[in-house]
Amino acid sequence: MRSAKAFHKNNNKYKKRLNEKLENLYRDNEHRTRDREGKRKKKGIK
Repeated sequence: MRSAKAFHKNNNKYKKRLNEKLENLYRDNEHRTRDREGKRKKKGIK
């Protein structure tokens, strides 16, 4: 078994990386939906 300290250090690193991935995913989705809404509005003008 690893020491508790080592485990928590590693675990926090993993959590941080996971959060970054989630934030990036969320940001990409936001941009995509905004683009889609923009296209819809443009189509409405025609």
